[in-house]
Amino acid sequence: MTQNMTLAPTERILIVGNGRLATFLQGFLNETLSRIPSQNWSRSHLISFHDSVRLFSPTHLWLCLSDDSIETFCLENARSFHGRTVVHFSGAKGCLELAGHTNQKPGPKDPV
Repeated sequence: MTQNMTLAPTERILIVGNGRLATFLQGFLNETLSRIPSQNWSRSHLISFHDSVRLFSPTHLWLCLSDDSIETFCLENARSFHGRTVVHFSGAKGCLELAGHTNQKPGPKDPV
């Protein structure tokens, strides 16, 4: 990746998932952006997602989940998204749908 990431040193990233993308992104952060604290969480961890968010206090959540599981995950964990930048890599859903904001209208550049 040749783009410069502009994250402040106070920002913390929690990568959600344990597949190839999550593994790649965790390695990328560890090697390239080691000054930015990051952790990984997946269902196989003994600690719940909510507890992981509470303890690590991430500013960013990177959701590296399958298209089949991301909607359920977002609905079940929406309370932990508040005040955080949430990035998802799903091609199946839009951000508004995932966050449960289906009553919001798309903007002028958003697909209908």
